Amino acid sequence: MHRNLWRPAAVSICLPVALCAFLVSGCGGDAGPKVVPVVGTVTVDGSPLATANVSFKPDITKGNKAQFEPGGTANDKGQFELTTANKPGAPEGWYKVVVYPPTPPRSGGDLPKVGPPPFNVKYTDAGSTDISIEIKAGAAAGAYDLKLTK
Repeated sequence: MHRNLWRPAAVSICLPVALCAFLVSGCGGDAGPKVVPVVGTVTVDGSPLATANVSFKPDITKGNKAQFEPGGTANDKGQFELTTANKPGAPEGWYKVVVYPPTPPRSGGDLPKVGPPPFNVKYTDAGSTDISIEIKAGAAAGAYDLKLTK
């Protein structure tokens, strides 16, 4: 009768290899990019812009090749905090800043009616926005404030 003598040897080799691969890969708790805190306020001609969405697009022309686009939503005072890959903050580097106007809430089953933004439309596109910001550790208070015009 033929016995499978290779099975214990395969298990004794494969199990340690699999265990090492698991330990090296980690548990995924620290996955994603290294980020720094980014908070700011969105204003239009000095008045807070509530519920606006902000998106920081990596500026490749200034060397930022990040794979992630940090973003956030302003509260009722126009204050926002960026998040990147579900982590609070954003990777360091230069960004073109895009702002999307607040979307009115749905009324019943109808889609909300969206008019022109309450600010210059140039801020809604990475190709036309003139807001360019460098995110870096230890930035001064107000460094990430977004001052829009009409």
